[in-house]
Amino acid sequence: MNSPYMGKFKLTQTQTQKHDGYDLVGIDSNEIHSTVNGTVVYSGWEDKNDHSKGFGLYVVIVKDGTDDFYFFGHMRKTMVSVGDHVKITDVIGIEGSTGKSTGSHCHYCARRQRDKKQPLNMETVSGIPNKRGVYDDGYRPEKKNAGTTELLPGTWNVRYLPSLRSRVMRVVRGPQPVTYVDMVEGFYKLRDGYYLSVHACIDK
Repeated sequence: MNSPYMGKFKLTQTQTQKHDGYDLVGIDSNEIHSTVNGTVVYSGWEDKNDHSKGFGLYVVIVKDGTDDFYFFGHMRKTMVSVGDHVKITDVIGIEGSTGKSTGSHCHYCARRQRDKKQPLNMETVSGIPNKRGVYDDGYRPEKKNAGTTELLPGTWNVRYLPSLRSRVMRVVRGPQPVTYVDMVEGFYKLRDGYYLSVHACIDK
């Protein structure tokens, strides 16, 4: 099974003549992973002036050595840029509800020559049955430096990227426990994909 999710996920909408792919919702994680080795040919908004249209914030990857293009739609955040070469399981974004969407999920589809009229069979492509239900990719990435720390007293910013220059996404107030999955450039990477400076925490 080759899914954009690591671990358990739910298939909420199947592939039909009117719906060219799968709608998937992460259970164990909301990270979206590449399902192919390939090159990112698009990463951004379907309509920069109207974020409620189409795929919203999405990524397109062309599989190495083929004319097959893989689409990952409705993301809250993308984590790759055009020209990046990605491998299977590389994180490319975070699940969201941007574009024409009624709830947080990833629209996952594949098209020959990027043509909407040439959809690939998603059951064949992914190994995920074309049937609603809960599935398990079976992959469990090794969590390096994962653990729990505690916020120092005060008010701290959670950021979009591991940089003090990146925009603030939300504010948290200490003290309280913080669970992180990795440490990146002086920041704790939180389970939802955002970043908190180690200077905000007791365990530095």
